Amino acid sequence: MTLMLKLISVSVMTIGSLSIFFQICELILFRSANSTFKEPDIVSAGIWGGVFLVLFAGLLLSHRLRDTRAVQGLAIYGILVGVTIVGLYCWSISRYHSAVSRCQTISVSNVNLCGRVALDSLLVICGILTVGLNVCTAAMASKFALD
Repeated sequence: MTLMLKLISVSVMTIGSLSIFFQICELILFRSANSTFKEPDIVSAGIWGGVFLVLFAGLLLSHRLRDTRAVQGLAIYGILVGVTIVGLYCWSISRYHSAVSRCQTISVSNVNLCGRVALDSLLVICGILTVGLNVCTAAMASKFALD
């Protein structure tokens, strides 16, 4: 496996792990929040999407995917995971965007809103990177597969 393919696989695994971590942080920090800002936390797209990305990258690194179409199909699913994460957390940010300028004074579950803004923004970045890396994976699927 070339260096580029390993780099993409490890990057997908890292982004998946970060998505899981950031989502768990949100769930821990805002689990008792009785606010209108928690819908994306209920969905937990960072956890299930991150688990998929880690498993997909593991399959790529261990050469378990033998068909180009399988690699492309899973990469397209990874793109959809990234789009879902971006969509949910952009929506979450848009729900409280008017309060961002004074986020230090607004508290959600004893944590100021700035923490929520940071975690949502980090998940959006993870989603964008997920889309980009999976587009590269889909484009290079024939090099990953063992047809």
